[in-house]
Amino acid sequence: MGAQIRKRLFTIIPFALLAVLLVFIVFESSWNSDFIESQNGSHLDYTDQVRNEQIKCDRRKELHLDWPVFYFSITSSAVPKDIQGICNNYERALLEKLCLSNGNTSGAQDFVALLTLKIKETNNNELNQIFRKNTTEEIEKGVSQFPILNQAFLAYTKNDQFYNILVPRVAFHFGQNRFHVWLSSLVKFDFGKSTLDNQPIATKINKALANTLVFTIPAVFFIFLISIFTGLYLSIKKGKLTSLISNVLYVIDAIPLIWLSIIFILLSAYLGMGYSTMSFGSDSFLDMLSQYSLPIFTLVLAAIPYVSKQIEQAIQTVKNEPFVKTAIAKGLSEKVILTKHILPNAALPIIILFFDYLAYAFGGAFVVELVFSINGIGVLMADSVLANDLPVISAIILYLILIKMVLTILTDVVSYLINPSIKF
Repeated sequence: MGAQIRKRLFTIIPFALLAVLLVFIVFESSWNSDFIESQNGSHLDYTDQVRNEQIKCDRRKELHLDWPVFYFSITSSAVPKDIQGICNNYERALLEKLCLSNGNTSGAQDFVALLTLKIKETNNNELNQIFRKNTTEEIEKGVSQFPILNQAFLAYTKNDQFYNILVPRVAFHFGQNRFHVWLSSLVKFDFGKSTLDNQPIATKINKALANTLVFTIPAVFFIFLISIFTGLYLSIKKGKLTSLISNVLYVIDAIPLIWLSIIFILLSAYLGMGYSTMSFGSDSFLDMLSQYSLPIFTLVLAAIPYVSKQIEQAIQTVKNEPFVKTAIAKGLSEKVILTKHILPNAALPIIILFFDYLAYAFGGAFVVELVFSINGIGVLMADSVLANDLPVISAIILYLILIKMVLTILTDVVSYLINPSIKF
């Protein structure tokens, strides 16, 4: 069994690492000056631009944004090695653009440094616009009325060093790169702090996950408890009642979960049940039970049609196997055939369905949380997206990846215990 589990891990881990890398790439691509500004919030003083830039620069260093992205980098030799240390995004982008235009690194650095100095001295908006120019012709036109800047720019343009652009620079950064810092924190379950309220992300997610599991786990239990009996009945019994149950299940399955949730809220209000979507989070067990009963019932009702049909299909597949037909031909009783032949062989696909549905249940739980105002993972994800809280969003995605990995391994372990002949 250990060998089988190791084989499965070797299969899952590369995909998990790829998923982690994709999350990191998306997260990294979202860093910009506006995001850094939102990270500082009330610390910024819009009447003091110099102080603002220093705060942003300090925050940028705190987030290691002055470090390279990965363990190695391949850049042009024309680009300065320490370019990531420049705090201002526009200044850094302009310097890189000029360096890659003709390879004159020192000339580009002198011009950009002089331009930055003049902007600080004069606070001239026209000079600020030069950072946003796309071509050297536009930059030359923009500095033409400033003699010192124009002279520095002409010195840069006249000394072409195109060979620097063509020569690659390969550098290895080992532990001093952003991916290493991010991955090290990830292993420790340290996701940093939320940009929305400066609270530890792990604490926020654990609390939200607990609220989600409080009603999701009981819902999954009741879903399979009811679905097993329903699927078993539909696969064995035939008649008008069976047709009626199937038709009812088809009707329920056609109703979207969000509609079903809204229908139950409106119905509870119409019947005067006094349900309030604002009363979640009570410390009383009875209050929690009464408040979560409707979301649980909604999840169960929405999932029973699908799960029941899957179980019915699994049982029907086993019933068509030759060994079942042989048992019938031998004259064994229906009870013996069911308990000794059909159910044991249908157990494996039902267990696999159970673990697969645990991951799928989170999707349904997200919808129910949003409708019933439960402070779970779904609501936290929605709030984080609206607030552009990227660290929380990436952490939630990684949590879900981890949950899916654990469920996949549990499925394999249980499947192997039931049928050791299974090969992964």
